[in-house]
Amino acid sequence: MISGSSEGAPDQATAQVFVPDEFIHRAAAAAALPSRTIYFAPLDSNNHNTILFFHNTNTVTATIDLDFQYDTGSACLSGVVFDLPPGDSARVSADPLDAGRPSSWANTIINNMFDTCEIGMITMPNTGVTVAGYYAWTASDTYNPRELNPHAEIRFSTDPYAIFLPSVESAP
Repeated sequence: MISGSSEGAPDQATAQVFVPDEFIHRAAAAAALPSRTIYFAPLDSNNHNTILFFHNTNTVTATIDLDFQYDTGSACLSGVVFDLPPGDSARVSADPLDAGRPSSWANTIINNMFDTCEIGMITMPNTGVTVAGYYAWTASDTYNPRELNPHAEIRFSTDPYAIFLPSVESAP
């Protein structure tokens, strides 16, 4: 894992994994809360990016573990474990961020999800931590949240096979 200061973080441009100082996992600081695993299909290539948003409403620091697998169940690459302080939010991007990004994106965790990984797994506390995300289509392998890129919402599930099923809308 690569870590470093988020102030003008030069490591973000080339790092496969970059964790800002405030999110570096410190086992003693994180609470051992009952956890659950949520699955999603990562999408990462030269013109796609996966963005995840986490928010911790717990009164204690939560530990988030992000891992990836092939569809065979074997590990695709090393994931990242990070701590989310109480009341804090974190972003995870599969691609490095453009230097012209908004300042609110300065402390984004960079975790390359590779185009060969087929299943993403998020292990996080049962309650108090939420996750949302989207896929963005980009013109390069550097993501700029200021650009109006087409995007689609990520489907999360507690069942790894359900992430590949089509969504069915029911009439009210």
